Amino acid sequence: MSRYRNISSVPWPRPDGTSVTPGDEFDATEREEARILRRPQYQARLERVQEAPGADGADDSAGDG
Repeated sequence: MSRYRNISSVPWPRPDGTSVTPGDEFDATEREEARILRRPQYQARLERVQEAPGADGADDSAGDG
């Protein structure tokens, strides 16, 4: 999962029912990113802000009890 910023001029809905307004930062998987970018009606433009922990696909949840 990575952190992205909406750099488009319009908001668009997310599958969870929230919306991403211009300037918002949000976490998304590469699959979600691709889905957003394929929807031309939203004129979606994203900027990757940072890689989130575990972005390499490793399971980072183990070991803390």
